Amino acid sequence: MACVKRPERSPNIKKINKKFLTGLAEYVKIGSLDSMDKCGRDAKKVIISKHFFRRSKMKGRKGFTLIELMVVILIVGILAAVAIPIMRGRIDAAKWSEGKAMMGTIATTIRAYCAEHETAPPDDALFLGTNDPCNLGFATNDLDGTYFKGSTVGTFTFSADYTPSSGAITFDVTCDSSKDGATLNPGKYNLDETGEFTVP
Repeated sequence: MACVKRPERSPNIKKINKKFLTGLAEYVKIGSLDSMDKCGRDAKKVIISKHFFRRSKMKGRKGFTLIELMVVILIVGILAAVAIPIMRGRIDAAKWSEGKAMMGTIATTIRAYCAEHETAPPDDALFLGTNDPCNLGFATNDLDGTYFKGSTVGTFTFSADYTPSSGAITFDVTCDSSKDGATLNPGKYNLDETGEFTVP
């Protein structure tokens, strides 16, 4: 029976202790370490070399260093600092869409009032029972939404002027989100007769 060719001696093989060699010898069914012939020892060294260097390669794998982790945390923190205000602004804009829709309803009602009565309604006369019969005719809860409560005094206010000879209407509708305890940005919006929303 031909012997397995003896591999070149590796300096790392010397670090493998006798206990490890004995266990590996039992695994390959060669026998005890002291009773092995030259061919068996050479064959076992081939197996040991492959097994040892495979273990060494696995041990050489490294994880992330502390500096790398700190850099990742720093980048995530910067992204969060930039993204959170942007998201907050979009949330406020979405809430304001409700308030602006109610302001548009008030503006339309002012125009209808002026066309019907040929005079401007009294300032802030939004609801039934306010300056009767000269009011815009809203019921108490008609302007109550999810984020804005028109029934809260001061949430929606307006002033209007009408010129019968020319039919010109000027008005200014204001919505103040702070009256409902909200902390939106911006806190107020104005709507004029041209349909333009502005921040006072």
